[in-house]
Amino acid sequence: MIIELKQRFSQYKFFWKIQRRYRLIKFEVAKRYYQLREFAVKVSSMRAFIFNMFKNSLPYFVLPMLIAFLTQAMEEPLRPWFVNKGWVVLRDTDYSTLVATVTSISGLFIGLYYTAITSISGAIYSKLPQSLRQLLFNESLGKNYLKYLVFFTFLGILFLTQYVLGYRVNPLNVPIITILAGFAVFAFYQLGVRVLSLFEPTKLSNEIFINIHKSVKNVLPGNKNWKVGEFQKHERNIVQYWLESIDALAELSTTEKHLSGKVFLKFVNEITHFLCWYEYNKDKIPRSSEWFKSKLEHPNWYKSTDTVTTLAFQFSHTLQPTMVRDYRWLENELSKVLLSCLETNLNADKYEFADGTLTNIKTYVETISKKGDITWALSVIELTANIVAKHINVICKKSSDQNENLTGICDAVAALPTNCFLAFKQGLDQRHGSRIKDFVKKREWRRSNFIYEIPLSENTIKKLEWLSERLMFEYQIEKKYITPDWYILDEVCREEELSFTKNLDLITNEVGKLYKGWVGNLIAAKRFWLASTCIIREKEFWSKFSYQRPELDEYLNSLLAHKNDENQWSDFDLNIIFGIVEGRLTTIQDINEVVLKGLLPYNRPVNFPDYHGLLLHSLGESVFQALINNETEKAEKQYRTYFWVSFYKFSELISEKYKHAWQSENQLRIASTALIDLFDLTGYGLVLSKFNKNKRLELFIGRVWEHYFNEDLGRFGQVLATVNYFDSFHGLGNRWDHRFNWKNTINLKLSSEIETKEISISTRYFHTEQIKLHDDPVVRLFACKPRDFNREGVDFFATEVIVPKLGAEGERLVNIRRDLTNDILREKEKYSTYIKGLSDAE
Repeated sequence: MIIELKQRFSQYKFFWKIQRRYRLIKFEVAKRYYQLREFAVKVSSMRAFIFNMFKNSLPYFVLPMLIAFLTQAMEEPLRPWFVNKGWVVLRDTDYSTLVATVTSISGLFIGLYYTAITSISGAIYSKLPQSLRQLLFNESLGKNYLKYLVFFTFLGILFLTQYVLGYRVNPLNVPIITILAGFAVFAFYQLGVRVLSLFEPTKLSNEIFINIHKSVKNVLPGNKNWKVGEFQKHERNIVQYWLESIDALAELSTTEKHLSGKVFLKFVNEITHFLCWYEYNKDKIPRSSEWFKSKLEHPNWYKSTDTVTTLAFQFSHTLQPTMVRDYRWLENELSKVLLSCLETNLNADKYEFADGTLTNIKTYVETISKKGDITWALSVIELTANIVAKHINVICKKSSDQNENLTGICDAVAALPTNCFLAFKQGLDQRHGSRIKDFVKKREWRRSNFIYEIPLSENTIKKLEWLSERLMFEYQIEKKYITPDWYILDEVCREEELSFTKNLDLITNEVGKLYKGWVGNLIAAKRFWLASTCIIREKEFWSKFSYQRPELDEYLNSLLAHKNDENQWSDFDLNIIFGIVEGRLTTIQDINEVVLKGLLPYNRPVNFPDYHGLLLHSLGESVFQALINNETEKAEKQYRTYFWVSFYKFSELISEKYKHAWQSENQLRIASTALIDLFDLTGYGLVLSKFNKNKRLELFIGRVWEHYFNEDLGRFGQVLATVNYFDSFHGLGNRWDHRFNWKNTINLKLSSEIETKEISISTRYFHTEQIKLHDDPVVRLFACKPRDFNREGVDFFATEVIVPKLGAEGERLVNIRRDLTNDILREKEKYSTYIKGLSDAE
């Protein structure tokens, strides 16, 4: 019906005029309503603003009024006391001038502060995130000082108002306003110093980390709303907000030269302290918490179940990704700043600050390793090493690697794996089987933070969270715990054992790869000074690893003591790990030889470590072990290098010049020890060759010396002079302890491995003598009882190598006891007598 009427009236012009008028009226009404509503919103907003402003300033509004009323009330009774004590009551004009002046100064301070903040904000903070600018304006010291000035200014206004209203001058107001004004002046000085420091934006980092600390503590068990997912996510968002500020500060410190050195390092110190604190407190946050970011992870097709892959193939789509927690999201962000600081200082050649940054990285790596996360520790080490390697490549393209700064940085990085391992071993005490047993016995599963009391590995914490839920359900139903402690101990210790074996495998294999790559790349690039640093640190690492075997065995056994189900535990064998360790220690000796050869053409600067001496000493020990173990090929290969490097070391030491003769003589004695070591080792090599009946090795050593003497006829005289000169000094020579250890080792080996027989001497009744049953008289001489053993390797060297070549006039041994020819003849006669006696007896 309405539609029909509309169609009929629409034919008339009057209808359209009425409709137009109606729409205009409707629009005007809507417009007025909208304006009225907007006005109401503005009024409400203004009222809320005024209310909030009044609420925030209420203490600073009410307190001055209370003080003003209180002083006015006390004026009447206290005025006589002031007069009697001789106080001068100011005249009206003086009083008003004092109060007005002090009040105006406080207002001036407020204006100066805002001017300084505005200037700093425009100059430094204009391109920084809003969060940093907000921190600047809410800086705690300035904010509290401004509140004080507001209070003081209003109090002065009230005192002036009292005077204007006709009240008498209050003698109590003068000391009050004077003391408050004095505090305002002195505080303004402190504030000025603080404001000037704000030209370095990193000064605000303390406020940032206070806020991040607060957010972390809010999601720890026991705090209010710690179980609520939305609250956890809210705290994570707050931290992400502050991370933007940290990134901005790091970028600013990287680009601005005046911030890239000491200022940046202080900023990194704060980050490191927070990371170390967070590493221990993070494990107290439940693994299902929304505090940890979630990320998508695509499953492996062949590791998925048949049901899942069949459905995916049937409907022609990929496997659906799963949500996993990123437990390192915060560390990933903050560790970038540490690495950025290192890279910035290296690029600017500020090695002092780069070394300081590496100290922070070392502290962080030790903390991670102590907690048992070797995967993350190695990741940090690799990233650090990549930055340093990149810098080394840039510098070495322009100059040699014989650079003190590069060596120091390289040494600091090469020491990180050792620090990592030692910290890991130290952290095992906190996860010892006995501590876990004491922890389980407490049975306080209903307490929200109980399972986070001891710093266990991540997988163990997950297992405890899983067990805790079921134990809580058990208690609610049965009013007691049913699950036995032995079962819980088995589960927890098994997880710890898996974590331990995984970490030990990572340390053994991945760290080995790191050192192998570092040393190999440096040798390939012929950077032998840096290669020396790395190979020495690698040997230190593997040696300390090998030394810690008893402690690692004891820790593993403390976990295995609680094993109940053999099938679920791993069959880990520490012998395999330490087999790898010993193999690497053996390989290092071969690498030492290569590095030592590469270093020979270079003279050592005074400010460099004596890598030549250390590597030579190490090579000598390696040759000695090869001789002891009768490893012919290894001994021949390394002995030749040791031979030539010993003469090089002698030449290097003897070339040093001194003013006084006694200094030169002493230096010559020190230099000769390099050759005495060689002579001593040569003598023992010949003895052991005869002991093992290794004619090949004996002939090889002889050929080396023959070749050396034949090349230059004067060399024999030098060798003879060295032995004689060394023997001419009284007392123990340099490196005597080192050679004494060789002597004892040889004597113990020969005396224990060669059969000894008691024989009687016909000329002396009831007296027997021991004889060593070996064909060679030299071996028998060196195999006598330890208390009777007074022969050295250098003695047989002199007998076998030097004495046969003596013949020229004046050529003789100063110490005739070095010549064992007569001792060998007597030993031959003695042994012949013994053999003859055996024949006669038969």
